[in-house]
Amino acid sequence: MKIGIIIGSLGFGGAERVSVRLAQYWTQKGHNVIFFTTMEPPEKEYAISKEIKRCFCHTSGGGFGLIKCLRSNLLSQGPDTVVVMDTPMCVYAVPTILFTGIPFIVSERSAPNTNAIKKKTRILSHFLMRFANGYVFQTNGAKNFYSKGIQKRSTVIPNPLIASELPEPWTGKRAKKVVAMGRLIPAKNYPLMIQAFTMFAEKNQDYILEIYGDGSDHELVNKCRNASKAKERIHLNPARADVLECVRDASMFILSSDLEGMPNALIEAMALGIPSISTDCPPGGPSDLIEDGVNGLLVPVGDAVSLSKAMSRIADDSTLGKNLSHNSITLRTSLNINCIGDRWIQYMNSLLHK
Repeated sequence: MKIGIIIGSLGFGGAERVSVRLAQYWTQKGHNVIFFTTMEPPEKEYAISKEIKRCFCHTSGGGFGLIKCLRSNLLSQGPDTVVVMDTPMCVYAVPTILFTGIPFIVSERSAPNTNAIKKKTRILSHFLMRFANGYVFQTNGAKNFYSKGIQKRSTVIPNPLIASELPEPWTGKRAKKVVAMGRLIPAKNYPLMIQAFTMFAEKNQDYILEIYGDGSDHELVNKCRNASKAKERIHLNPARADVLECVRDASMFILSSDLEGMPNALIEAMALGIPSISTDCPPGGPSDLIEDGVNGLLVPVGDAVSLSKAMSRIADDSTLGKNLSHNSITLRTSLNINCIGDRWIQYMNSLLHK
């Protein structure tokens, strides 16, 4: 197949990383992949192989100019099918694709009702996505947010892992450090994490908290750190390419989000065997990954006390930590790129045959 992917950019983000991983895999399997990116390229981007085409559709002509540019590139490349990565992109992608005869899929990559998206954009994109031929959701919770008509034409496919890119799980004694990695944005709620760690640190004075990430909330997160009684043991680190090597020996990984799609950071931490704790946030990505008490721990959203208690459970019970670690490593198999990439292709083929 010739597969088109419409996405804002290839910058460092969850949807972008998944898109690049799938594109690389599909290319290896003999398919042709073309990226249509709509934003000016950021300084840092995920690299793609030379076999993957890319059409830069960024334009200064406003919304209509972007649609015109996208449509021109789309028709010149002639993909068999198109994947629209994330529903807000429907505002431009759907008018571009309509009446071309090209079947297309919309893939929700975040929480459907997030306030991070402007209300007008959210309403318009949810209206336009109804014209798609199919839908791919990361979680059942995201799928169930939409109408029965959309649900009937949809499938749920979680994010993929490339096991060969991961370090091996840590086998020695774990360092007394709590780790987190991801963009510093409001939805991740790092202030809650710092609050919970501060409570945990009162009785566990040999633990440190290492946070890796960049983003708009850096100043706020740093302010919360400076206000903490445990500030000397809370470290803010920039995002880095070798972050998995930095965290693999940690005693636990924390995700404190209020909203998440399918969190790549949590997937990777669990696949490394790091005992992991996550808020049970909508639309259900963490709960799809974690069986509470078996391969991780789930706590209520916005509850610093429960998060602190979960951290203490792992710190106080070495057997629990070892069991969580052992059981979470199985994600390396169940979310392997071979399995996830093929499920996408099977779904695309089913739409083309219809």
